Amino acid sequence: MGALLDKLVDWDRLNDSPIHFSLLALDLERGEEVWWTNRTDRITRSHILAATALPPLLPPVEIDGRRLWDGGLSSNLPVSRAFADPPEHPVLVIASDLYAPDGATPGSLDGSATRAQDLAFARQAAKEIEGLRRERELSRRLDPALPPAILAHLALLPPAHQRVLKALDYSATALRERTTQGRADMEATLARLKAAPRNEALAIVRLPHR
Repeated sequence: MGALLDKLVDWDRLNDSPIHFSLLALDLERGEEVWWTNRTDRITRSHILAATALPPLLPPVEIDGRRLWDGGLSSNLPVSRAFADPPEHPVLVIASDLYAPDGATPGSLDGSATRAQDLAFARQAAKEIEGLRRERELSRRLDPALPPAILAHLALLPPAHQRVLKALDYSATALRERTTQGRADMEATLARLKAAPRNEALAIVRLPHR
């Protein structure tokens, strides 16, 4: 996998890019979050591998003496990171989420495991977004000039045959299905963004709509 990343990624271009690129991993021994960014760190394939080392299928990756796992275990949708540096202009954040809170009652063991995983990560994302909303509203009260922001949250509603290990399913069928649904979801989101409030501390646009 590391060799493939070296083949596909221009590391100099990534690290020199003006676009802010951040990665999150979790120290499996201390339980601490570890962040890297191309603004202050030199991103390598090891950082990518550490931030995507989902247990138990992938082993931890050691960086600077720390054994690291996928940061999604602690923060699966860390949208607050986009506001770590207070923005000076209106902001649009688009969050793509593999886990939706909506779903049918499962009728099998695999379906139960899939639904439990969806709920666990979906609730984690909901708490992250709600915390960010409260923080932005408080900041607006303290500073009425705080620039407005919009968060578009796209959560994948998988087909019925999707299994519990969907996070690691990169089969041609899965990629084709997600590409098709992703395009449809983004078109629907862009249409809804036209009607989104333009002056709220944090306006939230969700898909599926709830």
